[in-house]
Amino acid sequence: MPWSKADKRGLFLFLLLLTAVVGGVVAYWRFTAEKESEPSPLSAEEVEIIKKFEERAKQDSIDHVKPSIYTAQLFRFNPNTADSATFIKLGFQPWQAHNALQYRRKGGKWKTIEKFSELYGLTVEEFELLRPYIDLPHETAGDTVVRIKYPKKETLPDGSLVDLNEADTTLLKKIPGIGSYYAKRIVEQRNNLGGYVSTQQLSEIKGLDSTAIRWFTIETDYKPCKLNVNKASFRELYRHPYLNYEQVKEIFNYRNNYGRIRAWEDLSLSRQFTKKDFERLTPYFTF
Repeated sequence: MPWSKADKRGLFLFLLLLTAVVGGVVAYWRFTAEKESEPSPLSAEEVEIIKKFEERAKQDSIDHVKPSIYTAQLFRFNPNTADSATFIKLGFQPWQAHNALQYRRKGGKWKTIEKFSELYGLTVEEFELLRPYIDLPHETAGDTVVRIKYPKKETLPDGSLVDLNEADTTLLKKIPGIGSYYAKRIVEQRNNLGGYVSTQQLSEIKGLDSTAIRWFTIETDYKPCKLNVNKASFRELYRHPYLNYEQVKEIFNYRNNYGRIRAWEDLSLSRQFTKKDFERLTPYFTF
């Protein structure tokens, strides 16, 4: 029996409606799947952390390619008589050496060690490293030059061992090669880590004399403070010295998409982590 025009029109409308329904279901499925796979939007706090991370990464790259006072060979010098070559040997950047010489050409003279800290471009950290090496005589009204005599640094007897997780800055400064700056950095790193698990971790403090490690020990039963990977906030994880921004972001993406992390091996497929990362993170985190 041949189809009438009404039958053909009805079949056409039915197929059109069916196509629209199927297309709508497919489009909705693709939209929801893509939405679920997207990482959670960053909060204002996380955006601020990104900025700080990028600034720190930029500075780290600069420090990596340029010589600096942190890695230079330090020796005693008089900033009022030192030439450009001396400043460069001490680790000054060329523009810092230029600033020092320009200051002197204009009649400037550093009368006290503290005044040298005001040199344009010299950071507080750099000045603290240089301070013990600044040999700055004070001139009297006559021609006699009087040198300031500083009290001799009190040092520990050779062979002494200091508990790396208990020592305060006062005790640390009694160790040869460690002044106020490095004593403070050692304590800060200890607090940020949650405690040291190996004396070799001191080698991670930029510029610290490697021979200083021999003065330290760690109690065999010492247990560092631990963070729970699944409960810690973005900021808490990012503050840890062994986690960078991309790694923290990876942890949060996993938590948002798959739930609880049971062990570091759950992140083994991530390009942001290596086996070495997992080894040094293990003492400081729980799940």
